[in-house]
Amino acid sequence: MNKESSIQLLIRKIKSSIASTKFSEDPLILGLAILLMLLLLLYTFGTFAPQEEMWHRSYGGAGSDVGNSVLEVKDGGYIIAGTTSSYGAGKDDAWLVEADQNGNEKWNRTFGGSDDDSGVSVMQINDGSYIFAGATSSFGAGDFDAWLIKTNSDGKERWNKTYGGASYDWGYSVQEIKDGGYIIAGETRSYGVGGSDAWLIKTDSTGNELWNRTFGGPKDDGSHAIRRTKDDGYVIAGFTESYGAGGKDVWLIKTDSAGNELWNITFGGSRDDRGESVQQVKDGGYIIAGGANAPLANKSLMGDAWLIRTDSNGTMQWGRIFSFGDSDYNIGTAAQETTDGGYILAGYGLGAGIYSWLIKNDNVGMKQWDEVFDESGRNEGLSVQQAGDGSYISTGWTISSGSVDAWLMKMAERIQS
Repeated sequence: MNKESSIQLLIRKIKSSIASTKFSEDPLILGLAILLMLLLLLYTFGTFAPQEEMWHRSYGGAGSDVGNSVLEVKDGGYIIAGTTSSYGAGKDDAWLVEADQNGNEKWNRTFGGSDDDSGVSVMQINDGSYIFAGATSSFGAGDFDAWLIKTNSDGKERWNKTYGGASYDWGYSVQEIKDGGYIIAGETRSYGVGGSDAWLIKTDSTGNELWNRTFGGPKDDGSHAIRRTKDDGYVIAGFTESYGAGGKDVWLIKTDSAGNELWNITFGGSRDDRGESVQQVKDGGYIIAGGANAPLANKSLMGDAWLIRTDSNGTMQWGRIFSFGDSDYNIGTAAQETTDGGYILAGYGLGAGIYSWLIKNDNVGMKQWDEVFDESGRNEGLSVQQAGDGSYISTGWTISSGSVDAWLMKMAERIQS
């Protein structure tokens, strides 16, 4: 029996049931009966139907391997940027894995030297090649340096560039911009006014630095995500300890195309809160994923995932807090506006184990469904994207057979009838 004939049969049964009851002539009772039946219908065939994992895959070896970000690529497959200690030149290496539409590995490449190196953010550029950002302690000026690597479409390196000074510097997020260059957001202790500062680096098409900007005060501040905005400027999400209500606060910074600050806004309470991702949404506002700590959140000691929606000037329109079960700590690591005008939020929680989750929210941040992935009790979700077919793709890590492997999961969207 197909879906349409099943629905028609259920409707006939609803009508028959209503007609046979003595309450059918009471408008109030009749209305309640119809509403109840419609909710049952929606649950069975539409809005409230459960979600379905289409597949999940793990990648790695005997060491520790983590997927930090995932992107759907032009051929319908997926590219993962991460870190591996199973392969490469030594200790941790930056790592790219390309998978086909079903998550089967096509190739993986490592980048690094004898010390620790990491890949954090990846994007495919117009010619089909890849650019990804992270950090290296094998190369550069000292300690960790921010690192930008350009590869061809098969992941083979074309060039790499480092940015930083004698202290700790890290690249967390990269975007291609209109002139063919790149913009990197990160954190620096080599430059700025004190502690760590949020950091913005502009390069040309071959990775040569054109300028860099720091944002911060006397305490620790940092940027974890950047996106180009509709006016060709940039929006940065991260944290600040120098400003705000106390502890670390979620920090949103808007700049022009030259990296000059236009405004900055903080969100948070008296303890530590942080922003992990940002996206400009269709109406020009912003959606931020991160974490809120007590007493802003519901936990006495730790914190909850936090989804914040602002207008185009950074003024909060709403914020939603999420936690799961017996978890002591939850963090939202990535959020994206979905094709229906709602939002998908990825993150992880710490409790009896470590587990990842996805939350689908409507256009005002109210939860429509959530899904927790804890098959091994040790999953952590770090990145999410809505794929072209409406499904969701998420990456992170999982403990499998005693080792930490990168993890890629695809879940069907069944929200609509």
